[in-house]
Amino acid sequence: MERIRFFSSGLGGWLLRMAIPFSSPLHRVALRRMYGDPERIREGTLQGYASMLMRPGRVHNLLNVCEVGE
Repeated sequence: MERIRFFSSGLGGWLLRMAIPFSSPLHRVALRRMYGDPERIREGTLQGYASMLMRPGRVHNLLNVCEVGE
């Protein structure tokens, strides 16, 4: 809940917009956490998630989700 509050703020939204283009190294960590067992991650999965995250308008969508979650 604290993260949602932070990213819903002006500073948090700005930081998210600035960080997303440089977040690629963290995608692998996040994927491992989602799957639990790295052996279950199929080849190409990381690229699929990363391409969805980098789509135009995605940051705006994430920020809208944070606002609704409050």
